[in-house]
Amino acid sequence: MNHYEHYHYDGQPNYQPPSKAPSYGWIISTIILSCLLIIAIFAIVLLLVRSWVSSDNNYPPVATVNEAEISEGQLLDSLIDFYPDLVIEEIELLIENEVVTQEVAKQGFTLTDQDLFDQLAASKIDYGTEEEFQDYLDYYEMTTDDFKKTLVIPTMTRLLLQQHISVTDEEISTYFEQNKQKIGLSPERIRASQIVVDDLDLANQIITELRNGASFIRLAQQHSTDYSAEDGGDLGYFTYDEMDEEISEVAFALEINELSDVVSTYYGYTIILKTEHQQAIPAQFKNVQHAIEIKLINDHIYSDYSNYVDDLITKSNVWSIIDYDEGQYEEDINPFTNPVINLQNN
Repeated sequence: MNHYEHYHYDGQPNYQPPSKAPSYGWIISTIILSCLLIIAIFAIVLLLVRSWVSSDNNYPPVATVNEAEISEGQLLDSLIDFYPDLVIEEIELLIENEVVTQEVAKQGFTLTDQDLFDQLAASKIDYGTEEEFQDYLDYYEMTTDDFKKTLVIPTMTRLLLQQHISVTDEEISTYFEQNKQKIGLSPERIRASQIVVDDLDLANQIITELRNGASFIRLAQQHSTDYSAEDGGDLGYFTYDEMDEEISEVAFALEINELSDVVSTYYGYTIILKTEHQQAIPAQFKNVQHAIEIKLINDHIYSDYSNYVDDLITKSNVWSIIDYDEGQYEEDINPFTNPVINLQNN
């Protein structure tokens, strides 16, 4: 079987970088660890299923203990026991990718570098600005070529279906006008500082002192309960989406060096000072017109992708170590010594 990178057709890879707002540190750490665990399990299952299919059940060991071998079969058995839903999802995903690949060959399409380039340009639209896309690659230590590998199956699917989808010039223009500030070279950013306290009376006292000329840095260091206190309340530069909306909504509306009123937020009573502003570098229509068209085509495809792939699977002869109709492993069946063969005929 010919397999490509893991991909669910939603226009982008399965995992997004967490919010950069550092106040959620422990939540972010949990999310990252969870994502890494899931990715690791997917990678192991992919390796084992490929090896199993290609080696006629003759597994090389994954470890040895005093010359006793622990086989790939034992490892996959263990994964099935502890992470059955993830194993099922991975096998189903491999099947989906394979039926799409075969359908492309059947219909005589050839995947070209230009097709992948167009898909890449459309995917960048989903990530926002070019700068934000590069931030995403850096976060996951990926190159552009690594990212393009995740686009093979979506591009194939577009080749199969785009002839049935019509996107008008008006739709493209409307999308551009509504999003041109988000899809340029650089997003709008501001720099701001905050003081967060638990007591409303204290917050009112602090804002009175500030309006009478007291130092924001000194009062932040003295009273703020936020992580930024040691930096005098400085949050650095951030885009609207990188900070909690209740903070961004107030901060972005301020003028430079303007002080907010006391704002009740999730973190406590907050006082915000906007210190700097960087304008967005917007996109030029002619540079993104085709990418927007491909992005809108992909959106149409995604809305009905599951039905399309299910139809391809129904028309194919499919077997796997799971009961594909039920999405579960057959009870009391060892998939390595006595695999379940499930055929779906035309």
